[in-house]
Amino acid sequence: MRKALLQAVYAWLMEGDNPEEVLNDGLDFHAVDPDDRTRARDVLICIMRDRSEADGVLDRVLENWSMDRMGQVELAVCYLALHELRAQSDLPVEVIIDEAVRLGKEYAGDESGHFVNGLLDAAARILRPEEMSGRDPA
Repeated sequence: MRKALLQAVYAWLMEGDNPEEVLNDGLDFHAVDPDDRTRARDVLICIMRDRSEADGVLDRVLENWSMDRMGQVELAVCYLALHELRAQSDLPVEVIIDEAVRLGKEYAGDESGHFVNGLLDAAARILRPEEMSGRDPA
């Protein structure tokens, strides 16, 4: 489901294909069951709705970098992971970050994984400080 969501968020950022159509195609391709399809649509809507909040978190954690310099794949990965950090408290931070790093590496290369890992580790310290206390920074 994450891959289909990533593709849909990327389409939305690129203002190309309709993100809902891209999501449906991805969900079909990955044979996602009906309950998860509904959840995926809800997640996409939330990501699009909450973009300014996610941008605010990214602005806080970007060091010597600006959002307009970020690759669109990395940005899409971060939007998906930030949504999960905010909305899915049942998922441990480590799982969310590991999945985001994996997606970043798969779709944008190994260096993307390091970049995404650093950003999301810092973002998790803001969004889930209780879970991150006592952990060394990435």
